[in-house]
Amino acid sequence: MKPILLYLLLVGIPVLAIAGILNYGGRLEAPPPIGGSWQLAPSVPTGSGHACLDIPSGTALEISQSGVYLALTLKDPFNARFSGRIEHAQVEATGGAAWASGCFGHPLVLRAHLQTEGGEARLVGSLAAAKCGACSPILFRAAPAKK
Repeated sequence: MKPILLYLLLVGIPVLAIAGILNYGGRLEAPPPIGGSWQLAPSVPTGSGHACLDIPSGTALEISQSGVYLALTLKDPFNARFSGRIEHAQVEATGGAAWASGCFGHPLVLRAHLQTEGGEARLVGSLAAAKCGACSPILFRAAPAKK
């Protein structure tokens, strides 16, 4: 009787643990891959404010991704760096500092949504100075850079 109980204890419990882990892991979903270089195409801001930030069309946005965690670098004259996350298709990152006179020194917030149509990925979002109503956010669309 003791060998059977010992066997159930030493084999049964690990088998049940593995089955539980596999059941839980089967429901996990990997975040969409967005790492790489993206070309930004900013648009004219709407609303009552004015754009304090200036991002030329074609500016590169470099994204490094590790799971849901992101490290972003805006390849502009200031090389603004951001850290953030992607959850489902929503990207949110903070970092850098606004260089515009109305919001100088405020951290920048980048928010975007990943859209995929016909196999083509696009990031659509905004870049704004946090807690600074003097400047309108810059709206942008970004596509993966051509290699």
